[in-house]
Amino acid sequence: ALWQPRRDRVWSAGSGLCLVEVAGLLGNRGGAGPRENLQALQQLARFAQQEKIRMAAVLDCRPLREVGEGDEYSGVSVYFTNREKPPAQRLQELATGPLRREVRLAFTDDAHVAARIASSDCLVMRVATLRKAMEFGEGGGRERENGSGPRRRNRPPRGARPPAPPAAS
Repeated sequence: ALWQPRRDRVWSAGSGLCLVEVAGLLGNRGGAGPRENLQALQQLARFAQQEKIRMAAVLDCRPLREVGEGDEYSGVSVYFTNREKPPAQRLQELATGPLRREVRLAFTDDAHVAARIASSDCLVMRVATLRKAMEFGEGGGRERENGSGPRRRNRPPRGARPPAPPAAS
């Protein structure tokens, strides 16, 4: 499994918290509405339960009706940032401040924030790594029955190629 080897090295029983910048999961740098943030949070919660990982998420929106600042949503602690402060900065504040002793792995795409967090004895990975692991966990990256991987999904079988045109001499 894509996530399994990393989890074996990073996670052990009660080893720590995984901190995620949700804006990166959404593929944007802000501007996502409450509905999109809630859907991403639901996906993250399913993944955390499936992989038995403690997670905290930083959302780039106002507090949601379903969950408030610092509350838990399906086992994921949720923190919010306002529009004046980027989500990566809020992630850094949490990783180096109140959650410093708990955070063992942080997911962000901001290189400066990643360097600052890494200096506080915390592993840092890109959000795309988590996104790929989540897609794999939902069946998006698994091998198909005929043995071809996900990249060959839309390609015709090799034997079905049309014959090559005769070479001109």
